[in-house]
Amino acid sequence: MVVRGSARPPTTSNLDDLGESPTPEADRGRRTAFPIVGAGFAVDLPETWQTRSSGDPRVVTISGPEGGLKVRVSDENREIVTCRGLARCQPVAASTIAELIAVVRGEYRVRWAITMSPTISQARVTLDGAEATRVTVSPPAGMTGPGTSRYVFVLRDGRDIILEWTPTFLGAGLWNEILASFRFLDDGTVSNPTDEPETGAASSADPLVPFKTFTFPDAGFAIDAPATWHSWSPDVGSFGEISLTGPGMAIAIRLPVDDAGKIWFVLPTGMAHAIPVDSVQDVVAHLVDEYRMRTLLDPSRIRVEQTQTMLGGATATLVVIGPDGNAVSGPAAETYVVALHGGEPIILRSYGTRDKAELFREIVATFRFLD
Repeated sequence: MVVRGSARPPTTSNLDDLGESPTPEADRGRRTAFPIVGAGFAVDLPETWQTRSSGDPRVVTISGPEGGLKVRVSDENREIVTCRGLARCQPVAASTIAELIAVVRGEYRVRWAITMSPTISQARVTLDGAEATRVTVSPPAGMTGPGTSRYVFVLRDGRDIILEWTPTFLGAGLWNEILASFRFLDDGTVSNPTDEPETGAASSADPLVPFKTFTFPDAGFAIDAPATWHSWSPDVGSFGEISLTGPGMAIAIRLPVDDAGKIWFVLPTGMAHAIPVDSVQDVVAHLVDEYRMRTLLDPSRIRVEQTQTMLGGATATLVVIGPDGNAVSGPAAETYVVALHGGEPIILRSYGTRDKAELFREIVATFRFLD
């Protein structure tokens, strides 16, 4: 179960109180719909975020403490705005995936002042029923310093849409949530994620919803999820994470990146490193450090609960990390399933609201190793 190659930092919830927060007003626990009318879609983002216009109707940026989402839409001639420097924004023709990748590759090289071609990873995904391409642009092999840029390209009504995600250290995992909430505005309306479902709507764990199997031979496991879900994994396991996404929910599966069992963690310094771990408790310690770094909580205010469970027939640990019971307000709790298989760690985390807890349980129960 080794995913080998150069790795990127991970996108880093309690099976019974998934996503529960001591206060529903916590920034990361409260979402509101942001309709991008000019692009014909909406996504759910933290309600504290703000929309900024660039002065060009084809470019919109929505940002907050966790990061920024930049949306670009091509015109009727399928020309997309590209910026290579502070005063060099101009439309360029880009009507194919290869041409769109060339646009973001050029922007990356200018942004980081590099002459070598960056590493490109791409995968097919689906957003609200439309085929899309998820692209990651990272430094050339062996180069340190430049960051990683994440995009999704989708074609709708003859126009190309580029979503570009730039997270801060507080935004780990939010990209998956954003993509899971994506929906088109076909009728010109959009509902907020906090709206009550219509009477008779099926729950996320409705037993009538068919599941399908997602198999990842290079990573050495398979898992079942609703048939409407989609998976994303980098080319030839070049990154240490695999994602499954569905309506309002995503599951990130973090894996080793080499034969030494190293796995990506974000350290309290804000830097990410691939670190060897020898036990579940090593993993838990690093997950607590990540939580402390993201929430800025004093260590004395963080509670950690551990419960034995199973993952693919192997003994695993359900880990819940959150504010202590004395906190009047604070960030949401986070839940992980951690296991060692053949001495190598695997971490599952669900991004979703509390009503998705039952579905997460069902998906975790289907996990199996292929060896």
